[in-house]
Amino acid sequence: FFFLIISAETTNTLDDDARGNAGEGQRSMMRSVLDAHGPRDLDRKELLAETRAARGETRVRSSREVGVKSKLQIFKISAIICPLWFLANWTYNVSLSQTSVTSSTVISNTSTLWTFVFSICVLSEKFSWMKVFGVVLCMLGNFLTTLNDGGADTSKSTMWGDVICMFSAMMYGVYTVVIRKLIPDEESVSLPLFFGFLGLINMSILAPVVAILHYTGVEPLGGLDAQTFGLISVKGILDNVVSDYLWAIAVLLTTPTVATIGLSLTIPLAILSDLMIKAIVPTIASISAAVVVIAGFLIINLASSFESEDDENNAERRHAQEQQSTGLHQQNNIDEDDEGGLIHRDQQHHHSSILQTTT
Repeated sequence: FFFLIISAETTNTLDDDARGNAGEGQRSMMRSVLDAHGPRDLDRKELLAETRAARGETRVRSSREVGVKSKLQIFKISAIICPLWFLANWTYNVSLSQTSVTSSTVISNTSTLWTFVFSICVLSEKFSWMKVFGVVLCMLGNFLTTLNDGGADTSKSTMWGDVICMFSAMMYGVYTVVIRKLIPDEESVSLPLFFGFLGLINMSILAPVVAILHYTGVEPLGGLDAQTFGLISVKGILDNVVSDYLWAIAVLLTTPTVATIGLSLTIPLAILSDLMIKAIVPTIASISAAVVVIAGFLIINLASSFESEDDENNAERRHAQEQQSTGLHQQNNIDEDDEGGLIHRDQQHHHSSILQTTT
């Protein structure tokens, strides 16, 4: 509901700005028409005709032309992503009760690998060994952190729980890539409206399921006191509303792989917070894990920046080739026109010579 309110305010502001820009653009075009015609007076019909002609060349693009999705289209996008988001989160929570913390942490962090693979297959992201090395470093950093924590509850680990956790990691990769596929940029889709619809669909579908589980005794809500509900609400605001929104922006501004790798930076941040707040001195394994994760994150970003520079250089090279081809084509047309003019003049001179000889 918070996202829906924010999106409504943002939509109204954008609509007002668009109407203001359109009006200013029309007035600017009318002034250009008057300046072009000089002091000659134009009647209303001529002024409107000239303004419409100018608008055909430099008119303000509508929301449909710039690819802005309507509210119905954003709702459809949220409906597509909603089950993927739910499965990724629900299966992870289910796996926690059927496997050890060590296995859950190691397997869930394979989501970086799945995201990278799905990005190559679906988003046509370029493959490079530099990216592979960065992904491996981040996974290694998460593994070192798990070993440092000393998960001794390996007896709790089951193959079924590990399978569910692996499925959760895969669904996270799918969910991340589908967001990037359906939402190409922040200008075409309002992210607050998208997340607002996502929460509304989840609540509408899952609230009756929760009520059924409560009244059948499968999942009673009798122990849900005010304090627990408050903690759940705060956790939802911070862990879902704020973090998911910022993470989605990161996915759109960078790539799904970079954004997913960026989540591993919680390891050095957690070590730093333990040192500053709890005065816990990090071990060599913790420091090594933090360094490895940061190195992997930097390598992934360097690989992406190199690709961006290559794409820009290729685009500039293609543009230069197109301009050169256009210039050659125009020069050929000019040469053909000059050659035709010479032939025409020779023919005229020949006819004149014949006429004089005949005379």
